[in-house]
Amino acid sequence: MKNYTLGKEEVPLYYGEIVYLNPKAKKVETELIFTNQNFVFTTTTKRMFQKDSSEQEIFAYECVKHYKELPYIIRKDDVVEIYFEECEKFIQFSNKKEAKKFVDIAMREISKIPKFARVVKKAMKEVSATNDALGIDVEGTTKFIATVVETVSAQLPGTKAKVANALAKLVKNKNQEPRALPEIKEIEENK
Repeated sequence: MKNYTLGKEEVPLYYGEIVYLNPKAKKVETELIFTNQNFVFTTTTKRMFQKDSSEQEIFAYECVKHYKELPYIIRKDDVVEIYFEECEKFIQFSNKKEAKKFVDIAMREISKIPKFARVVKKAMKEVSATNDALGIDVEGTTKFIATVVETVSAQLPGTKAKVANALAKLVKNKNQEPRALPEIKEIEENK
């Protein structure tokens, strides 16, 4: 953080060495400082017989594009894509864990929504979209299938054919309330 002076109300939340993946040039080693207000990218160019020069780019939180109410920051393994209003930054971290750590901090700070709440909200939207698209009650069906699997596995451990047969019977009657599975003898008699 030797090349950046924090503002009066600014505190660093993440600091790391990254590789800036510039599509027009080769990979450039860069210092990333993520504060409670800005993204700061500092690239130092080392020259053989001259003084090193530094180039600094600062982006405020407000410059980050949003998609579906969340900052448009995407992680693919150890590479993170950040979409600002005027440009995109593709940065590579030393490993996936470090990239995930940065994205978690950035998403939490910019969206002001904790990770757990973001995940739950996303899952609820997906369930709602599936319900609308398929015309079914995904949550109810999932609860029913969970009850069926629980009941079947409790009564028929290790008997794959009988389990599949009993499961098929119960799934056919999914509109009925989950009920206790008949004993093994009753299943064999109904074949």
